[in-house]
Amino acid sequence: MSFTAVPTATGVYNYSDHFNSTDINVMIFYPSFNPADSTVNRIAALDDGGIVTLTAGNVYTFVVHRHCGDLAAGNTWEFRMTYLSAAAPAAPAAPAAAPDASWDPGDARLNRQPAQPTAVYCEAQGLFAYGPQGQPMLYASWEAIEAAGVPTNAPLPLDMNEAMHAGFFRLPDGWFQIVVNGGPEEYIYRWDGCPMTHTITEVFSTATGERLVYEAQ
Repeated sequence: MSFTAVPTATGVYNYSDHFNSTDINVMIFYPSFNPADSTVNRIAALDDGGIVTLTAGNVYTFVVHRHCGDLAAGNTWEFRMTYLSAAAPAAPAAPAAAPDASWDPGDARLNRQPAQPTAVYCEAQGLFAYGPQGQPMLYASWEAIEAAGVPTNAPLPLDMNEAMHAGFFRLPDGWFQIVVNGGPEEYIYRWDGCPMTHTITEVFSTATGERLVYEAQ
């Protein structure tokens, strides 16, 4: 089923769903929804919990899918969108591209290895990530992170960018994680908090699942 909704405030919204007889997930589309291709104009795919930024006055299409049970009358389910904070502030200056394998990035990024698909920062406003050309990739404010809490048994999405195949997550042990998997390799970087003291970097082949890199600090 689908319906449209118009936010009254621009900012970061927390999503949560609950079911008694029907387990659901929700996809959000803007500016339009194409039933023939659910990847077009999709800005978020949310299940159990997550965070998405919406703009006041925009007409968003919400599409509800079921994991199990039935959406028919008599079965019960619900989801909630709760306003958390204003939209992301202006991000810090984008990093310069790495010239070679011996480089020092010369800034405060957490993942300091060369030739990574993203650069991750702990800033006063929250967590930021940039793409390889310095383009904004992900953002999660500290207010939204605190409101979301620490999950109990599965990674909790903090921000997702489907166009760039990237996501910020909070892990059940309290650590943070970024995943970037839009190419032949899946990049996973975990860190224990801000300030960061311990990290784990993993790279996997998306074709075979083989782990190509493992580095713990």
